[in-house]
Amino acid sequence: MGLRLKFNLVLLFVFILGLAVSGYVSYEMLHRNAREEVLRNAGVMMEAALSMRQYTVSQVRDKLVQKEDEFLPQSVPAFAATEIMNQLRRKYPDYAYKEAALNPTNPRDRAVEWEADIVNEFRNNSARAEISGTRITPTGMSLFLARPFQIKDPACLSCHTTAEIAPASMVKLYGTNNGFGWKLNEVIGAGAISAVVWQERQAGSLIWNGRARNSDMPVGVIRVPEISARAELLRNSLTMSASHSTARSRGLVGFSAASL
Repeated sequence: MGLRLKFNLVLLFVFILGLAVSGYVSYEMLHRNAREEVLRNAGVMMEAALSMRQYTVSQVRDKLVQKEDEFLPQSVPAFAATEIMNQLRRKYPDYAYKEAALNPTNPRDRAVEWEADIVNEFRNNSARAEISGTRITPTGMSLFLARPFQIKDPACLSCHTTAEIAPASMVKLYGTNNGFGWKLNEVIGAGAISAVVWQERQAGSLIWNGRARNSDMPVGVIRVPEISARAELLRNSLTMSASHSTARSRGLVGFSAASL
């Protein structure tokens, strides 16, 4: 084995090692930045939902005329926020909002297993103001952001203490076993924003749902051309590097430190 070939092999090894390290670092940075952006978007959506709740309480609820034999769920902050966020989901289907409760008035708000775990964590640790994490779903990896809902307004207890003192129309609509027994300052649920951030390809690989910087679609909604373009560029670079490395290892091309 000639000296030139040995030198080329050493440089080839260093090049491949450097490429692997830089690829790993770039991969981790890309996904960390994408995760942070998803959480920022989720935080904005969470604040929007909370604003809708407050608007319903201050501007809408008192304006709705409640009929004695008909309960209007539109007067309930949780119902209003959920309905508006469901409208938003028609445009951004990978984002979902839910006000999950252990003992909800509306059965659709009942917490499933993973949501119940989050609610109980808030109940057991009052210092926690927010929880975020990932979980596996049938459609891929989902990132979630959750914040607790605590009963701070004594007026809420007029509908949620016992069925006997609650509005008869509400009891007629939701029954006597849903949404009662709440207490002041008790954490009764959590608002959660979920976003699908990974999806499986037919080939079995995973892709991150992100967006190009000039796109008006939030991260988590569409697969972005920006990432695809980077992947194509990286693939082309690897192909060219492999070709050049093969030629150099055969002594067909001079290899110097300046060419790296």
